[in-house]
Amino acid sequence: MSGNAVFTNESTGLFELLTSGGDLLSSGPSTFTNSGIYRKTAAGANQVSVDLSNTGTVDVAAGTLSHTARFDHLNGGVLQGLGTLNVASSKGTTFDGAINPGTSPGILSIVGAPVLGTNSVLNVE
Repeated sequence: MSGNAVFTNESTGLFELLTSGGDLLSSGPSTFTNSGIYRKTAAGANQVSVDLSNTGTVDVAAGTLSHTARFDHLNGGVLQGLGTLNVASSKGTTFDGAINPGTSPGILSIVGAPVLGTNSVLNVE
């Protein structure tokens, strides 16, 4: 994406990272607004360097998803999966939605120190 670009995934949309190394990079400030499903299914690593504003579902189904820009998981959003979300190098991280580790036993690894908001909910079995 180029500077000041905005990519919007609507509530009925699916944005899927199918291969490792299929990164979402930006040459300047850009935003990915997700109200639908944003899924990572590749076993390897993917890097995202655009600001994310999530009110939909982020599904880290496999591998490692590294966000190096802002990662705002907002009220109403769902973070789920069996992989690893790496926000250690992000430029700000807020978790204010649901966090649902994968199937029982659910293991969703989060690398970094996200700030948990008052609406954050961890759902475990």
